[in-house]
Amino acid sequence: MSMCKIQYSLVEMKRQDEQFYISLNMHFICRKIDTNRSHLFAPVLSDGDRQLELPLVLLAGKGRYWAFKRALWGLNRNILRTYRIMKLLKAVDESVIDYSYNLSLHYEEWMDRAKITVVCQ
Repeated sequence: MSMCKIQYSLVEMKRQDEQFYISLNMHFICRKIDTNRSHLFAPVLSDGDRQLELPLVLLAGKGRYWAFKRALWGLNRNILRTYRIMKLLKAVDESVIDYSYNLSLHYEEWMDRAKITVVCQ
């Protein structure tokens, strides 16, 4: 059984010309993570009427992490884009991982009213 949680804080969401920038600090706390387990964390931008799931952060146990890395070496880095994974992180028991999530999107008007949450899938 894996036990992992996330704390996150919004650093900035802003529009600049036709781009919308998002910056989050993510703080992962892994009490126990099985070697062949992984957790997907999805930032979601939502204004109540619309929502957009942003690229994922994959937190993987040691075995799953290295299996994924070997797949990347054999297939190439496009696999990250195919699965919409922004970052692959290796987690071990009793680890704390900090990650700065930064993304720019094409601006849409509804984004001015949006809030961001991070959900574990």
